Amino acid sequence: MKKLLVLLVLALFLCGCGGVSSSAPTADSPQTLLTDSGVWPENEHTEGLPIPPGTVSWSAVDPEGRYCAVELTGLSETDYRAYLDRLADLGFSPIEQTEESIKGQDYVAIGTLFSDGARGISISYLPDHLVLYLSRMD
Repeated sequence: MKKLLVLLVLALFLCGCGGVSSSAPTADSPQTLLTDSGVWPENEHTEGLPIPPGTVSWSAVDPEGRYCAVELTGLSETDYRAYLDRLADLGFSPIEQTEESIKGQDYVAIGTLFSDGARGISISYLPDHLVLYLSRMD
């Protein structure tokens, strides 16, 4: 399971390296939209988690309910780091972290993988954007 989560954070990190903008899942994607813009999703994956600062751009869950994805905008790297501290206070431990300067860009993309044993959280931060992938580990 750890390898799957590491691959997920790596894929998330690599997707973020193409640029700062990202887009919500579409009708053709293997995800179902959960909430409207600005609404934090409430489901088994987000239960008990602190809500990150910023504004929810979109959220989605796969059809089998194995994971949930949420994108937020309007937050700083300081907000991101404070959110990681809040997760640690709740018993989440970092499994993997990666930071990379993006060639031709003036920012660093950051990817972090957390787990509390029952679920994993893959977090990707680019300036003004935070993407969370939440999954149960059972």
